[in-house]
Amino acid sequence: MQAEEYQNKPQLYVVMEQEILCRKDLSITAKLVYARMSGFKEFWESPEKTGLFLGKSAKTIIGARQELEKKGLIKCIRNTGRGKAYSVVRLTETKQADYSKSGSQTTQNLAVYIKEENKTENKDILDIYKEEVPKHVSVEAEGLANELRHGILANYPNNATAKKDSCISRWAVDIDKMIRLDGRKPEQIRKAIIWAMNDDFWQCNIWSGKALRKHYDRLEANAKAKFMKHGSVTI
Repeated sequence: MQAEEYQNKPQLYVVMEQEILCRKDLSITAKLVYARMSGFKEFWESPEKTGLFLGKSAKTIIGARQELEKKGLIKCIRNTGRGKAYSVVRLTETKQADYSKSGSQTTQNLAVYIKEENKTENKDILDIYKEEVPKHVSVEAEGLANELRHGILANYPNNATAKKDSCISRWAVDIDKMIRLDGRKPEQIRKAIIWAMNDDFWQCNIWSGKALRKHYDRLEANAKAKFMKHGSVTI
């Protein structure tokens, strides 16, 4: 992506793990750089581009990388002379970190840092929004996530995400929110999954629990419109 494209984005998002967020021995910039790098198997991005993404100077990004290297959280895996390639060291590979007392034992917190378009680098203020995600979801949510997975694989056997067993636990979180927060009944969600997996359009668009939750209202309206002539449809 070109530098101009970074500058034209109205908002930039970085999702951060609780373990990194709660470390008291890391600067805020180091935490942001770690979150940015953790999305890549090998991270080649220049300090200038990372700086544009996070609203920081290249010098500040270089300092943050050095800080992370000293803490053993990233390591240089290749140096071609034109630049360094890094890989992130996962926290399970490091010693137990020093966490603040704010870490919840019942929920896992994800922090999203948002850089507003109208803030300059010198006055950049990053707002933290925490979304509490239950560690344990309902049995119904897990079952529906499994049904969604089987529906996707029935249509697209080579779908890389659905082929992984780990997708069920991730999708179950979003489906659990549909039940707890959105007021959807499990049977409604089940019917929506079945209908979506048999619809030419929606079977190409509902490939996760997150997508199912996001598009549920549109999916419901679309189903009712298509089947109005055959009688009422409940989703």
